[in-house]
Amino acid sequence: MEASGTSPTGVQKIVASHELARNALGLPQILFCIVTGSAPIAAMMFNGPLSIRGIGISAPAAFWLAMLGFAFFSVGYVEMARRVTTAGGIYSYMSYGFGRVVGLGSAVAIAAAYMLFAVGVNGITAYFAQVNIEHMSGGFDMDWRIYAFLFLLLTLAVTYFHIEFVAKLLGFALVGELLVLLIFAFAVVVRGGPDGIMWEALNPAGLFSGGEGVAGADEVFKSVGGAAAGIGFFAAMWSWVGFEMAPNYAEEARNPKKMMAYAIYISAIGLGILYTFVSWMLITSYGGDRSLWAVAAQYGIDPENGPVNAGYPNGDFSSIFYPVVQDFAGVGVTNIFRVLIITSGFAVTLAFWNTANRYLFAMGRESILPRILGRTHATHKSPFMATIVVFLFTIMVTALFATGAAGTGFQQTLGIERSDPLVSLVEIATWMPFQGNMLLFPLMSLVNIAVIIHFLRPENREGFHWFKTFVAPIIGAGAIAFAVYLMYKNRAFLTTGEYKGWTKAVPYYSLGIFLGGCLLAILYRWRSKERYEAVGKFVHEDA
Repeated sequence: MEASGTSPTGVQKIVASHELARNALGLPQILFCIVTGSAPIAAMMFNGPLSIRGIGISAPAAFWLAMLGFAFFSVGYVEMARRVTTAGGIYSYMSYGFGRVVGLGSAVAIAAAYMLFAVGVNGITAYFAQVNIEHMSGGFDMDWRIYAFLFLLLTLAVTYFHIEFVAKLLGFALVGELLVLLIFAFAVVVRGGPDGIMWEALNPAGLFSGGEGVAGADEVFKSVGGAAAGIGFFAAMWSWVGFEMAPNYAEEARNPKKMMAYAIYISAIGLGILYTFVSWMLITSYGGDRSLWAVAAQYGIDPENGPVNAGYPNGDFSSIFYPVVQDFAGVGVTNIFRVLIITSGFAVTLAFWNTANRYLFAMGRESILPRILGRTHATHKSPFMATIVVFLFTIMVTALFATGAAGTGFQQTLGIERSDPLVSLVEIATWMPFQGNMLLFPLMSLVNIAVIIHFLRPENREGFHWFKTFVAPIIGAGAIAFAVYLMYKNRAFLTTGEYKGWTKAVPYYSLGIFLGGCLLAILYRWRSKERYEAVGKFVHEDA
């Protein structure tokens, strides 16, 4: 074991190794780490309404179509995971397919994406913490900014410890999320909605054809530019972000070559079934287009008429779930929803944070970034030096919105103060994940092409399969590329409402971050051959 420093109990114990904890995670723990990252309850309570806002009552169809796209993506991804066991995940696969320059550009972009996701999801957590705790306590109203910084400090503390401890926390949160979502959904199945079971919500014909769902959404949201079916479909795909993290835990997994395949397939398909079912029952619980008015009330678009037109005039529309969960499953389950969206948000931040620090760790261990980032704690085997960097980044970005250094113009447009929790929901929780997705989704599409290239090389042809490593990756890459197009084309609808400033520049920021990593690789090729050769190649060969 490699040690650093002279203190017998201090630095030497903290930065003593370049190894993560071996054989620490079985299949359940891996699923806890990655499925919690996709955040079923947060996806339904945040992305679900956003999808309904864009598509209308056809939102459930978007979820099952997205599931098919990610299932195809998973086929080639799994074949790569079976042969390359590394904490680098997509970064390493891009290096094996496209070479070290593109690989390092991908590594920098993905690490930035997951740090932005951690900031954004912490914004969701802070929003729901303020509004839900105030509601349940009968008036205790603490500023969202205090919640946001406290949750970041807590995440830093938790990620200091062994991955098994983290997995247990994530598992507890995930089981609770699944239970309350299914209790609500099956309650709707048993009782039926005001208009019966909304079978038409599963019909994909309503997504882009101007059908009833889109037409209804246009009418409800005309004050903010109408609906945007493209964003509705993208919001559905957004709900899977995190499931691709499985290979990042390969070095800590037992029998990783099998575990990665099980984890990726179970999460991709299982999440799709869950999302489709729950969103379908949500729309059924309202009936007709009334769910659209509930979404309008949640986003503050028509807060006066929204609840009335939704049929729940006295409901709490800080989430469109609350009125119908209370009606179909009772006050107790509703209060559990209120608590679990907070714990879920924290768990998601934790999962994304863990992925970000593993990318930084992988690059530090390869000496691409300062080697101190590639050190782990002697006892807990956690990449805690990398986690400190993630902490500083999340604190800095959150502070930009908390102090008004960012988002002031949008706050003036909405007529809200910096202390309003909508700043946390509409700005931090929407803009930062959007920037992150403009980094991650293009690379998820390209990594399927990298899989094809890798297996077409003569030295890897024994692993080539016409469907698994060629046809399926092409379909998966195309599906995700389509989501990227939808993000690009409709980004004003999702962010500030206008194509100017950050909204106009966000794709170019993403490209700049990626190219910055590519330039770093070119610099290493010119100045440090050893570092260049290490890009993407720190592989756990004996896994």
